[in-house]
Amino acid sequence: MQEQRMSNQINYCHYRWLLCKM
Repeated sequence: MQEQRMSNQINYCHYRWLLCKM
């Protein structure tokens, strides 16, 4: 369960980073 949470957090950060770059 914790692994999935970490993966979700990384995905969220990546998504925000892409929005910021735009």
